[in-house]
Amino acid sequence: MNLIQQLELLGQYRANQADPRGKAHLPSGLPQPGLDQAIPGLEQDFAALVQTMDWQDLEAERALLLHDLQQALKLEHATIPPYLTALYTLSNKSSWHAQEVLRSVVVEEMLHMTLVANLINALGGSPDTAAADFMPDYPSALPFDVDGIKVNLLGFSRAAVEQGCAIERPRDIRASMLFQARPAPGELTIGEFYLILEARLRAMVERHGEAVVFIGDTRRQVREGFYYDGAGATFPITDTVSALLALQTIRHQGEGVSDTIWTGNREQFKSFPEVAHYFRFNELLQGRLYQRGDTVQSGPTGKPFEVDWEAAIKIKPNSKLADYRAAPEIHAHALAFNTAYCDFLRQLNRAYNGEPALLQTGIGCMFSLKELILRLVNNPLPGSTEGWHAAPTFEYAAPGAAVASPSTTLAQQAD
Repeated sequence: MNLIQQLELLGQYRANQADPRGKAHLPSGLPQPGLDQAIPGLEQDFAALVQTMDWQDLEAERALLLHDLQQALKLEHATIPPYLTALYTLSNKSSWHAQEVLRSVVVEEMLHMTLVANLINALGGSPDTAAADFMPDYPSALPFDVDGIKVNLLGFSRAAVEQGCAIERPRDIRASMLFQARPAPGELTIGEFYLILEARLRAMVERHGEAVVFIGDTRRQVREGFYYDGAGATFPITDTVSALLALQTIRHQGEGVSDTIWTGNREQFKSFPEVAHYFRFNELLQGRLYQRGDTVQSGPTGKPFEVDWEAAIKIKPNSKLADYRAAPEIHAHALAFNTAYCDFLRQLNRAYNGEPALLQTGIGCMFSLKELILRLVNNPLPGSTEGWHAAPTFEYAAPGAAVASPSTTLAQQAD
């Protein structure tokens, strides 16, 4: 069952809850609350996992969960600059499959950020996408060093797509790791990290009740109406079921669900169905689409297509502003891009902290950054013997760090 169908079930369930004549039975297609639910891929239930955790009073538990959710927000964002870099270094003659895979994954990472922000707000916290340390310093480990991966800013290439596979790769849930009281940095996978968040949330509700767990101002929620392509849509988080649906959506869209590869809610244009992120990247590596009946083990067996790995602009990996000191014009373009991108994050921060209507503008502004990126990547690096071009550096820039070019800053567009 996909997210759109689950949201329809959730709407019906809530309508029945509000109708005194209705019977509010929680449909089986929605996440089931409680600690007696089985951990995906394991024989144990969440009650067994919770027993391995240290527990304090409600507010200490809330603070710990909010801290980890802020790290989840940073985790979901940390993949966007690498995917944008690969997307916007594709040449005009490149495969539309490559463009669609990268664009769709970026859009869904934005959905994941928004769902995490909604959950932070639901618990009474405040999401933060504007702080200087929200921007990774590439090459960068992911928060908590999950998966032990160093993420790089690479132009479109086989290496960039392989990196996407490494980030999104499905991994078996390991009881030996999940049940450690304090797993060491680099030991947890992304899926295991999200299952720990889910266990803490389930336990808080079980111990204290929904009424004192979900205390956030519902007006801060990004509600329905923000369509995220094949990913589905945003939805408000106000209770355990919607919170669990958000966490499970994030995990499923990245890695897939157990032994299935499908995650989308519609047929993409050209009539190919949408698969989880790892499998989209794997389609590019294999040069072949997945089709109905394919599995994790079989790999893609559908229609073949060509990926021209040379149809891309060759950029210097993990570029820094300091690399452009001898080229003032390139330096100015790089600083202008960084300022615009951080303005986008500051606009997101406003959307997530009481001005949710700004989100739609923010998403559009993220893709409008293409013009600024192209100004960079179309410039050969002076003196480069490897034929490198300039590249976006995705470094933190304070408000007003550069004069907006070619138009106003994103923050000004929102006002």
